Amino acid sequence: MTPDVRSFYAALGIHLPDWADLNASVRCFADSGAHQNGDRRPSCSVSVITGAWKCHGLRRPRRRI
Repeated sequence: MTPDVRSFYAALGIHLPDWADLNASVRCFADSGAHQNGDRRPSCSVSVITGAWKCHGLRRPRRRI
């Protein structure tokens, strides 16, 4: 049985676009305050198949070499 990913995110108030069949781009819901310039454009990808998500815009500490 496949989890109903769209219903899960809808219950959290996050709309996944109907046109997305693999990944949906949405505004970051994890920590929008962690974005350097806010989250003006969708920076988070959500897999509509597995429900896994990744924000591509969150600040990360730089590694020193």
